[in-house]
Amino acid sequence: MQQDPAKAELAQRTLRHPIGCVGVALHSGARVALTLHPAPDGSGIRFRRADRPGTPAFRASLDRVVEDSDETVLAAPGGGPRVAGVDHLLAALAACGVTNALVEVGGPEIPAMDGSARPFVLLIECAGLLDQGSAQRDLAVERRLAVQERDGWVALEPADELLIECRIDTRCRRLGVLERSHRFDPARFRTEIAPARSFRHIRDLEAVRATGRAGGASLKNMVLLDDREPLNPEGLRFADEPVRHALLDCVGALQLLGARLRGRLVARDASPRLLRRALLELARSATGAGEARVSAAG
Repeated sequence: MQQDPAKAELAQRTLRHPIGCVGVALHSGARVALTLHPAPDGSGIRFRRADRPGTPAFRASLDRVVEDSDETVLAAPGGGPRVAGVDHLLAALAACGVTNALVEVGGPEIPAMDGSARPFVLLIECAGLLDQGSAQRDLAVERRLAVQERDGWVALEPADELLIECRIDTRCRRLGVLERSHRFDPARFRTEIAPARSFRHIRDLEAVRATGRAGGASLKNMVLLDDREPLNPEGLRFADEPVRHALLDCVGALQLLGARLRGRLVARDASPRLLRRALLELARSATGAGEARVSAAG
């Protein structure tokens, strides 16, 4: 009998060679260097601050998230160095099947690049990929789990493969409410989802800038919307680019589980912090508590 591809064992994977890039950080506006290194089998995705010599590397995991914000900020144990804006890089690593890598970054933020995961995908492909000896860990959602916050909600449900469905209200008359479903396939993700840029409504960006942040934000690294239409002169990469980026962020967040998820993820007007809250509930349920349960193999 042919094995179900959704349940087939996949080898853990790392980079064949180190590779680096330099870009502008979204909030500080500073130029920051990033280098991706191969890593041993079973080590996971780890971050290390190159500008803080002697500080240890720390794993990209839910228990290392230190801020309840709209971007994922990770920190070393005991209040150590932080790294913000890891979402797009994590999505690119997932799209390339990389489970083990060391990320060295020369500051507290990952460079924003063009606001999508595509530059990181290209970087990883240039480095080359190397399959390793162990199988990837597998997590299967066995019962429905849902969390809600104001008008947004996230649900995780059983499925034989990773299915993601997103709905967002862009508050932009031309785009309106966007919905998209994606059956996760690495090749399709790299071409259909990874190029989608992050987006902001101009009122939200102005509010962030009023706090002294978003100093590196520009039309070069995001889609900017007003009440009527997108403001980028070159237009959108896809007619539904914002919701494709929401799917991208979901895949990046799933990397924090440290396992390949089998389940259906439904996000409706959900903030990134609400998504992380749902994943925390999923991780806690691995002990058998609560309504949802997770089975682990590998």
